[in-house]
Amino acid sequence: MYNLNAWVSENNICIGQQKVEDKSNEITAIPKILNYLDIEDTVVSIDAIGTKTKIVEHILDKKGHYILSVKGNQQELFEDIEHW
Repeated sequence: MYNLNAWVSENNICIGQQKVEDKSNEITAIPKILNYLDIEDTVVSIDAIGTKTKIVEHILDKKGHYILSVKGNQQELFEDIEHW
């Protein structure tokens, strides 16, 4: 078991943590930690594991903005971005 952290880079401070249970991963922990945070008008950045439609919808529902990584193993999305 380990913790997923919500970090404010401008202030170098951790503002939240969510346990990631054994036999789980960050995909289930990210929405949980977002529930506790006021992200309205803020930018949330998440590495490639968080590049999921439901996570993006969760951020948008809370009136936040996002920057997400895309890796080559997300082939269709990766190809879409290449054409921009």
